[in-house]
Amino acid sequence: IELEAESKRASSAFKPNRQFQIKRIKKMTLNDLRGVFHLTIKDAAAEIGVSVSVIKAICRRERISYWPQRKVTSLAKRVEVLKKSLDSADPVVRKTSREDIQTFQRLIIECCGGVTPTGIQLLQFQEQ
Repeated sequence: IELEAESKRASSAFKPNRQFQIKRIKKMTLNDLRGVFHLTIKDAAAEIGVSVSVIKAICRRERISYWPQRKVTSLAKRVEVLKKSLDSADPVVRKTSREDIQTFQRLIIECCGGVTPTGIQLLQFQEQ
């Protein structure tokens, strides 16, 4: 009986207490989610260590109406396709590809509530 009580105390030492979790969740913002926008909401919740409901609550609080993973993934794929055009010999193709990539990257940031996601690679262009 003493071993059971001791093991319960030891296992509870590794779990953050409920009050700490509530405070942590209230302080969470979109910046805390920026590394998981490319994951499904279920995987993102597991990665951060919160429930799906908590992620939805943070998104509602930050005025994001839906989890942006599908849109982010779709736009990121389009950027990957356009990257190949940047090596084209035709300067017009390079210019339009560059403009399209910048537009898609702006859309990615917009659908993430204005936060730049870190789970995907965004291209940086120098002004010419």
